[in-house]
Amino acid sequence: MSNQIPYIYRQQAKDFLAKFAKALESPESNPLLFQVYGFGGVGKTTLTKKLKEMHESQVDFADVSFGLTPGIETPLKLMEKLYELLPKPTGLLRREILPKPDPFTSLYEQYHKTFYKLKTEPAQGKSVDIEQQNTVKDWLELGTGTLLATGAAYLGDAGTALSLGLDTVVKAGGMLSDAPQAIKSSKEWMQELLQQHPATKNDKELQELMLEPIPKLTHAFAQGLIEKSHKHNHPIVLILDTYEKAPPNIDTWLWQYLLEDTTLKSYSVRIVVAGRLISCTWKYECQNHN
Repeated sequence: MSNQIPYIYRQQAKDFLAKFAKALESPESNPLLFQVYGFGGVGKTTLTKKLKEMHESQVDFADVSFGLTPGIETPLKLMEKLYELLPKPTGLLRREILPKPDPFTSLYEQYHKTFYKLKTEPAQGKSVDIEQQNTVKDWLELGTGTLLATGAAYLGDAGTALSLGLDTVVKAGGMLSDAPQAIKSSKEWMQELLQQHPATKNDKELQELMLEPIPKLTHAFAQGLIEKSHKHNHPIVLILDTYEKAPPNIDTWLWQYLLEDTTLKSYSVRIVVAGRLISCTWKYECQNHN
C-alpha cells in the first residue's frame, strides 16, 4: 500500500497547471513568470511539486527554497546554484571536436579567477595592502555592486532604499545618509584598481565585468539557459520557493535584470515564484495564482 498523501485539486490549481502547460508549449505568447502565493499551509509547495510531477519527463527543473537551500543569498550565488542543478551535457556530438564553451560557466569562472587575483595579488609593490583587500571584498564578494550603484540615486526614498536591501546599503556605505558618497568612493577606488592591476589593466571588457558583474553575468545566465533548453530539447523551469524569505537584492535582480533585461520570454524557459502574499509589481506580463 502507498503511504502517499492524496492530493485534492481545486479549480484554481487546475487552471494554474493548465495555463502553465500552455506556456511551455507556446512560450512567446504566454507569461514568463508564474506566481503561486498565499498564507502558510495553503499548499504552495505542494502545488509546485505537482507541477514537477506532471512534467518531470519533458522538462528540466532547477528548484531552490529560500531559508532551506544554502548559499543563495546573492544574485550571483543564486544563478550559480540554479545552473548547477540543471542537467549536465552527457557527451559530445560527432560533429563537435571540442565542446562549445558554456556562456555562463566560462564567464563566471573568469569572474572568480579575476576576483581571487584582485584580492590576493598586489596592484603595485610586493604585498596586498589592507585597503585593497577590504575594498575588493566589499565591492565584489557581495555581488551587489551594480544594485547598490543603481539605488544610490534614489536613497532619499525610504521605500526604494528598502527594496534594494537596507542592510547591504548600510554595510557598504555606513550610515544611510552617507551611503551614496561611500558607494561612489568605492566605485572610483575599484575603477582605479582595475586600471592598475596586472590582471585587468589591459582588458577593458574584464574591467567592466569586475566593476559591474550582475548585468553581464545575468545575460550570460539567460543565454546559457536558452542554449541548454535547445541542446536537450527540453523546456527549463526555475522554481524559487518560500520567496518571502528571499533577500531584497534578489527581488531587485529578478525583475530589473533577469526579466526586464533579457530575452527569456521568447524561449522555452519559465519561472515559478512561490511565497506568501507576493504582489505582481513587475512591468512584464506574469500570471498569478493563489
